[in-house]
Amino acid sequence: MAKLLIVEDSDVTRNEIKIIALKSGLFSEIITATTGEEGIKQTVKNKPDACILDLEMPRMGGFTFLKWLMKNNPIPVLIFSSLYTENNILKALELGAIDFLGKEENYITSKFKEKFVEKLKILKNSKPRQIKITAENHLQTKTREEQNKKLKYKLIIIGASTGGPTAIQTLLKSIDGKINTPIVICQHMPKNFTSLFAKRLNNIVKKYEVKEANNRDKLKENFVYICPGESHLIITGRKIDIVPSKSSDLYTPSIDITFESAASYYRESLLAIVLTGMGKDGVKGAKKIKGNHGTVIIESPESCVVYGMPKEIAVNNLHDYQLPIEKIGDKIVELSEED
Repeated sequence: MAKLLIVEDSDVTRNEIKIIALKSGLFSEIITATTGEEGIKQTVKNKPDACILDLEMPRMGGFTFLKWLMKNNPIPVLIFSSLYTENNILKALELGAIDFLGKEENYITSKFKEKFVEKLKILKNSKPRQIKITAENHLQTKTREEQNKKLKYKLIIIGASTGGPTAIQTLLKSIDGKINTPIVICQHMPKNFTSLFAKRLNNIVKKYEVKEANNRDKLKENFVYICPGESHLIITGRKIDIVPSKSSDLYTPSIDITFESAASYYRESLLAIVLTGMGKDGVKGAKKIKGNHGTVIIESPESCVVYGMPKEIAVNNLHDYQLPIEKIGDKIVELSEED
């Protein structure tokens, strides 16, 4: 049965989330620690299957513990902290956390408990993933190389949810400089985080220019466009339309909306990729892409943090290839070169 480690220095908060976790029935054993040092001891002793981690703790902070955990005993981690700034959220995701939940002023409410249980479900069904980000990955001078080969695809669209930021970084680095096709990314992410995500990606790749998409942007070679949070991205020929999402929308940004809008125009010259994530977003869009003779690649379960969205496409037989994240880049390059 699954064991959950809670690393939290506040007695009240630690007890509250312990009660929620036990009542959810998702974890059979709850292990607690009040500091990062104690968290290390409990990890070594009890071998937990997942972790809820605060960032602000005495002596060893949450980021230090997270680095140790991902190096020595990687497990899915949910950050639960009042320090939910954009930089902290993306830093936690880069270091290996699968999700981030902010502590609100009155966070122990019925509505919040429901939200917390949904996060616990993702945590229970996730696998850890790390991405190595070294100094040489950052602040690279952008260079351009002429791409003389004619490429098969005129547009690449990537959709992702839980675990997506690290998967997208891995994928972009693997194709950086090898193809110049415009790339559009729909990552389920809140408003304001997508602009920072774009900046982070822009510092990691050398040959691409990564930006948060603006309304009426023209799709250009060697550019990567991130759909803004709380919006949908529609492909209208060679341009992008950004439209606000509705409160009734299940997924934002919607991968289906972007896939479907591009399928009729780009037809066989469209390559769609669905990475890790919970839910069914992308299935309807993949169906339309296949109906228009486009190509669909999905991430395989061994590398997915959550094998949800790719699985839904697989069971409906709407994919052409299913590969671990480390091999998707090579497949994109291979398929992109026209015969």
